[in-house]
Amino acid sequence: MTDARARLRCWTVLAMKKQFRAKTALLVSTLALGTALGAGPTRAQDIQKLYAFNCAGCHGPQGRGNGPSAGILLPPPGDFRDTLKGRSDEWIARVIEKGGAGGNMAAVMPAYGGLLSEAQIKALVAYIKRLR
Repeated sequence: MTDARARLRCWTVLAMKKQFRAKTALLVSTLALGTALGAGPTRAQDIQKLYAFNCAGCHGPQGRGNGPSAGILLPPPGDFRDTLKGRSDEWIARVIEKGGAGGNMAAVMPAYGGLLSEAQIKALVAYIKRLR
């Protein structure tokens, strides 16, 4: 690996960590507020917002792997039309819950199991499948 490529990979990982920490802090505070109010986002509109906030930055608004961060990710996120072909709902939920490594995919995808409820993950799976 060339020095420039190694620096780019290092910068990418650092940028992703910083972005993930910021998103995590915001999501945790948002979910805490929702829990305090007695409502977790499971309605269709709420799930669309949840996807936009947590997933679209990498996967793109239609799940094509072309989100704003996709260009700096190594490897880049996959297009759901290809990466989810033949995958079960349980597999998709496990990847959301445990991150990319939970489904033998890229480890750069963070795990959302500690941040999202089981109902939210299930609703995200249904939403993602409609994007395909």
